[in-house]
Amino acid sequence: GGNTWTNYGAAQFGTGVIQKIVIDPSDRNTLVACVANGGAARGIWRSTDAGISWTQVQVTNLSMHDLEVSAENGGRTWWCVAGSSLTGGRIYKSEDGIIWAEVTSPSTVLEGRMDVACSKVDRNTVYILATGAEQIYKTTNAGASWISVKNNFPNHRTGSDNYNWSQKTYDY
Repeated sequence: GGNTWTNYGAAQFGTGVIQKIVIDPSDRNTLVACVANGGAARGIWRSTDAGISWTQVQVTNLSMHDLEVSAENGGRTWWCVAGSSLTGGRIYKSEDGIIWAEVTSPSTVLEGRMDVACSKVDRNTVYILATGAEQIYKTTNAGASWISVKNNFPNHRTGSDNYNWSQKTYDY
């Protein structure tokens, strides 16, 4: 496999940069993508025909950077994060991948980039890597509140030792 490729979505995404595509665990024909740059293409997109056609389900002027889907226990939650050096980081969540709501961000720093990771056991547990704030945040209540869990992070900024944070713009 992989000898032949077909380009889908070029008309919808234009110059947008697709940062990540996630396959719905319960329906392999449903895909959700987060898109950065590209003007009107920025935001969250959804396909129900395995990527042949796409619909923009969340429009934003922010560059969407990462997308994950949580564990299935008690239902599924989709999470997407965006960053902007001008307006700060944003966190969005959705119960169905179609309707998205912004969740209060734990970081007040102007985030250039954020990443998200969901627990595979508990759909309410989510981690956010906020590189501008040099923090790792955790929620256990689906984003209602966040705590920093960076204290035991190896090489977190102590004196001049900031190697992990110096890699934040290109190493992940």
